[in-house]
Amino acid sequence: MKKKQLKYILRNTVFFMLLVVTVLFIAGKYTQSTIADEVYLEVGSDEIQLVKFDESQRAEFVTDLSKISLKEPGNHQISLKKYIFNVTSTLILQDTIPPEGETKDLTIWLGEELEASDFVHNIIDETEVSVGFSSNPDFELEGDQNVEIYLEDQGGNRTNLRAALTIVADVDPPVITGVPRTINLYAGDTIAYRTGVEVTDNRDEDIELKIDSSQVDTQKPGRYKLVYSAKDRAGNETVIESEVIVIEKKITEEQVFTLTGKILDRILTDGMNKEQQARAIYNWIRGNIRYQAKPASGDWLGAAYEGLTRKNGDCYVYYAVARAFLTQVDIDNIEIVRKDGGHYWNMVNYGFGWYHYDTSPRTTGAVFCLVTDDELLAYSRAHDDAFLFDTSLYPATPDE
Repeated sequence: MKKKQLKYILRNTVFFMLLVVTVLFIAGKYTQSTIADEVYLEVGSDEIQLVKFDESQRAEFVTDLSKISLKEPGNHQISLKKYIFNVTSTLILQDTIPPEGETKDLTIWLGEELEASDFVHNIIDETEVSVGFSSNPDFELEGDQNVEIYLEDQGGNRTNLRAALTIVADVDPPVITGVPRTINLYAGDTIAYRTGVEVTDNRDEDIELKIDSSQVDTQKPGRYKLVYSAKDRAGNETVIESEVIVIEKKITEEQVFTLTGKILDRILTDGMNKEQQARAIYNWIRGNIRYQAKPASGDWLGAAYEGLTRKNGDCYVYYAVARAFLTQVDIDNIEIVRKDGGHYWNMVNYGFGWYHYDTSPRTTGAVFCLVTDDELLAYSRAHDDAFLFDTSLYPATPDE
């Protein structure tokens, strides 16, 4: 009897366990069926939502979602728990939206090349975007051409764009400014050929200025050719010739400054500032030297000595006498020459910028003591270009 009861209990227990397993298996299968096999999410989405996996939202994520990057395409196995069952799904991060971007038209010099990315800006996409030419531009073709460009993201989505490319040939040579028509110096003196000379170009920067002074002998009086040249990367070249006039020094600075010193002792007073000194010198020259036409010698010391001893001379003598006085009182001054070489005068800087300073007399009675470019050129235009000079060679004056 006992054996029959034991068998009955064992049989019922096994039956019950099989029933439970079957029920759990069926329930598990059903629970898995309530979970989406695959969930598609666009790259760049803000979050992974449970409702995409389980519409009832009774499940919970087992997988640590914080470790999944939503910025890159790919497949991820997702584990969830619903009720007592562990279920799975596949998260598929896909990129189906093509990239966007704006093009810009570009102009380059013949011989230069660009990358496709140079034509595109403001690219928008959730993944890394590669930029390339659909067909390579012809960078050796002068003129206008259309450029076909593509944008392709990590999902393989492609956007085609078009831009315009203009290729310009560089035919303009460098511009050399500040080269004097002539350079006068005394035999044995040194000379700074580059002072005041500049090179600019419509394309290149830092162009080399070459100076050929091989024919100049600064120890021997004579006239020598001096050549300035510059070439840009396109091969355009500018060549300017100047002349160096080496003069034998017959009059020394000491001889000239001895004469000017005696005059300065009479016309200057203690307490005068530099402007007052310049005006006093101007008035003395205009009142004590008479104009007498003669060719300019280029020997400023000789001309100054002549003007101070003979009390007459041409515009070069007036310039030279002014230079001697101004130099002795430490007022900066430079020589100005009219474009045609027919007139000389000074520019001075007494501490407030450069001003024109022409002591030569005018039949109109005009006075040019510390005047601006505008004032001098206005007079020049009204009087047959009397002061037409190359403004690129000299410092600009203040406006007033």
